[in-house]
Amino acid sequence: MLNSLSKKVSSLFSRGDSKEKATKETPAHVPFGQDMTLQDFADQLSMLDKVGSLSKIARFVPGMKDMKVSPEQLQQGKQEAALFKEIIAVMTPLEKKKPAVLTVSRKKQIARDANVRPEQVDLLLSRFEQMQQFAKLMKKSK
Repeated sequence: MLNSLSKKVSSLFSRGDSKEKATKETPAHVPFGQDMTLQDFADQLSMLDKVGSLSKIARFVPGMKDMKVSPEQLQQGKQEAALFKEIIAVMTPLEKKKPAVLTVSRKKQIARDANVRPEQVDLLLSRFEQMQQFAKLMKKSK
């Protein structure tokens, strides 16, 4: 099933785009877990936009096939992804690579620059950390 999802993603990048552009936009290895940066996270959120809705993606993931997601949850996920991309866009390259360097005052500045509340910056960092922990668990279960 994950292979099917991978093929779908690959076809989306190559469909209508030149082979050179598709290759440039699609990394050979997408970092996952502890090696992942906030920029990688933003790139993956952008890829999700190209792949389609989360409910379509869930069909390809083992154990999530029968999961019911309400339209409100899908809309909230889309809004959250857009918000996260906006927040990440105003961060410096170092902050994207090592979010642990962010101080409270810097988080407030990022929130002002991204036109969001400081709590939303904290939410992004929390979700990013949760994803890293999830990836770590997935590696251990292999």
